[in-house]
Amino acid sequence: VPHNWAGLAASGLVLALGVFAAVLVGRAGQPALGVCLAGVTSLLASPISWSHHYIWIVPLGIALWQAKALPAWFRAFGGFYVFWFALSPFKYLPKSHFVELHYNLGQHLIADSGVYLGVLLLVAGLVVALRARSGKLALPS
Repeated sequence: VPHNWAGLAASGLVLALGVFAAVLVGRAGQPALGVCLAGVTSLLASPISWSHHYIWIVPLGIALWQAKALPAWFRAFGGFYVFWFALSPFKYLPKSHFVELHYNLGQHLIADSGVYLGVLLLVAGLVVALRARSGKLALPS
């Protein structure tokens, strides 16, 4: 079944991206944020992650709040991700009897935006860590 392989490949790519970002962020002097990114990665790469599994959101918010050395844009984006999960707009979409199979484009964007935002957070974390590693961003180590 080709779509199963595509999903597995996408999960593997997200897993590789997230682990790489988490390790580099941790090595760049932000170990708590690195652990939180690893936790978010586990949720994004998992075949089954429902909103109540996202326990990493609270520690992520705390790590971002305390990491004053991080760029403001990254902290703001991470804060938006935490806030988005606190609001959980996807919980207000119609559900039951497989109605999600017939969502319109707007409903799909709301339902899937947690995944898209999470992957963007991992990419942003990787960018911050790589900038710190190259000396373009000074983070405490």
